[in-house]
Amino acid sequence: MKLVYLTMVMFMFFFFSYMMHTTHILTLLLLLEGMVLSMIGFYLCASLQVSGGSSLFLLLISLAACEAGMGLSLLVKVLRLRGNDKLSSISTMKF
Repeated sequence: MKLVYLTMVMFMFFFFSYMMHTTHILTLLLLLEGMVLSMIGFYLCASLQVSGGSSLFLLLISLAACEAGMGLSLLVKVLRLRGNDKLSSISTMKF
């Protein structure tokens, strides 16, 4: 039961940090990844207490890895295009 509370506290920490740090894209991606991992940890703790199984856990972990890879590839693309990872440079992009 303590792990459920720990994951909720971790999620709130990452969420409030996400709201405060809004300058660099890499920081935002790391905070989003922390929020996803804390939600996956919460799901794992809750599913183990209720049903004793964690079959969906592997699917969620693989989706989180795909999401992190896609975010990193988009960050590299923006870095090559603009030269920095500031969020203000993305809002002024012209395609």
